[in-house]
Amino acid sequence: EVLTGERLFDGDSYAVCLNKISHFAPEMLDRFAESMSPRTLSFLKRLMMPQEEHRFESAATALQFIRRRRHATTNMFGVQTGSRVGSARSYGKIVAALLVVGALLVALNQGWLSRSPAPEKPTPLMNEQRSIDSLK
Repeated sequence: EVLTGERLFDGDSYAVCLNKISHFAPEMLDRFAESMSPRTLSFLKRLMMPQEEHRFESAATALQFIRRRRHATTNMFGVQTGSRVGSARSYGKIVAALLVVGALLVALNQGWLSRSPAPEKPTPLMNEQRSIDSLK
């Protein structure tokens, strides 16, 4: 959202948003290909992979990946590393991407994105059970 100005998981309710998040496919990011470099798109796809083994192990690992890319002649956003303005813009995009990853990792860790089992049949309280038994 920060990078593109569009809400990727927009919906009328939390349920609709969570449904979109749980059915997310990295290919959905391809519509932003014209507005970002191929490296950036590849990085974001890796951040948002549904399969845990295909994502970065942690936010620290993603940050290490970014730091390694900084030493190349152009960074992952296609900006010359000597450009202060370009570096500042890239840094903002990186921070935004890491915030998204952090939020998704917290949501996954808390189980907010997993499907919950069907609710169990409620058991009556002891007093209610006695009342029911006395009616028989």
